Amino acid sequence: MNDFLLNSFCADKAGLTAHLGVDPAFGLSDEQVKESLTKYGANTLPKEKPVSVLARIWATITEPMLLLLLFAALIALFVNVSSALMGQETDIIKVIGIFAAISLSVTITVAMEGKSAKAFEALNKINEDITVKALRNGNAVILNMRDIVTGDVLLLSTGDKIPADGRLLESADLSADESSLTGESVPAKKNAAIDITDEKTPLAERHNMLYSGTYITNGFCKLLVTAVGASTEFGKIARELGSSLKTVTPLQERLGRMGKLIAIAGIIAAAALFISQLVSYAQTGDISFINIMDAFLISIVLIVAAVPEGLPTIVAVSLSLNIIKLSKQNALVKKIIASETVGCINVICSDKTGTLTENKMTVNGEITDELILQNICVNSTAEIGKNGLFIGNPTECALLTAAGKSGFDYHEQRQNAVVAQVFPFTSEKKNMTTVLRRGESYIAYSKGSPEKIFMLCAMSEDERKEIEEQITKWQEKACRIIAFA
Repeated sequence: MNDFLLNSFCADKAGLTAHLGVDPAFGLSDEQVKESLTKYGANTLPKEKPVSVLARIWATITEPMLLLLLFAALIALFVNVSSALMGQETDIIKVIGIFAAISLSVTITVAMEGKSAKAFEALNKINEDITVKALRNGNAVILNMRDIVTGDVLLLSTGDKIPADGRLLESADLSADESSLTGESVPAKKNAAIDITDEKTPLAERHNMLYSGTYITNGFCKLLVTAVGASTEFGKIARELGSSLKTVTPLQERLGRMGKLIAIAGIIAAAALFISQLVSYAQTGDISFINIMDAFLISIVLIVAAVPEGLPTIVAVSLSLNIIKLSKQNALVKKIIASETVGCINVICSDKTGTLTENKMTVNGEITDELILQNICVNSTAEIGKNGLFIGNPTECALLTAAGKSGFDYHEQRQNAVVAQVFPFTSEKKNMTTVLRRGESYIAYSKGSPEKIFMLCAMSEDERKEIEEQITKWQEKACRIIAFA
């Protein structure tokens, strides 16, 4: 990315659109989209190369306990081949048993990790399915996050996840939750009219920019995309995280220590036995090549006997059962060995909207009041896309869906309405108001929190008390209450 786009928060809006060759009212053409894709890249983060089956097998075999078991298997094979050549008794079943234990442990581990890897890949594809409203060829279209390119003009509103870094062209009462990027818990106020001249302005103070991975908490805007994929601020963080050091789990540490202890103890015991046998042969005068080989083979067998062949298999089976239990509760573990660490977790903190829920509200019951239906249709900035896709604030989209079920076409209502003024919803005002011109008069439609709407209405105490009792009942059912006037 060139310096001009890198410091787009300092650039003049007209100069920025000219540099990218985009008309803010028209958006990019199909040809410009292809050119931008070639020049600036796609809106996807670099992905790690998928781990092959052979690489997963190698990683499993190189675990300390399995290395020890493999060493024991090779020794046992050597002892049995030597015994067979010397015409002595062999125990080939033990060799087969050790290799079978290794194969079973590796198969279980690789199979379970492969299953988890496929599930994680499927989840990542879901995260890539974020859609936003944009201008292309002069028309408003819905674009998938990965289809956005540098120079696209996005139309964003409350509740939208920002899919790329960009400079604000227009905004109305806009604020964004940038806590995941800056650590600031309070939504940052944004304004397209702000001009910044200092190129060293911290990211948290760039009030004319929006950044990938953050959310719009209030208002709506028109955004010019200036960075996508790895060039975004989140992309830079992802590159840093990709170079992080790999660590081992507590179980791997304990198994590693056990493997070393068994190996050292086995070698010391085998060496002591071999030396004592040589001393015994020397005292009796029976030292010969055959006797020395016998003593050596017996010592080697002692090392093999010290290795717990069943332990790696038992560990693999136990961890596999843990992964199966976790998967039934919709919890996935990438590495089978890490399921032991997961078992130590007491509390999991997770984002809810779009993660645990679909972020699709529905109106409880049917709306029949005509004035409320008109209010819903004209006093809103949301849209319902194809196949019922929510575009905009989820609450407003749910209301528009309910209006459609009651026979009200919000497109028709908006086309017939002459809007004189719009007062967007803010957390301070707690209501949204749209003023329509009706001939020589005006009518104001307002919706918002009951407390705020009640303040604007003439109500007796008895009426207020009765309505508040109804509100409490619905709130106890975890419903969101909205008042209309």
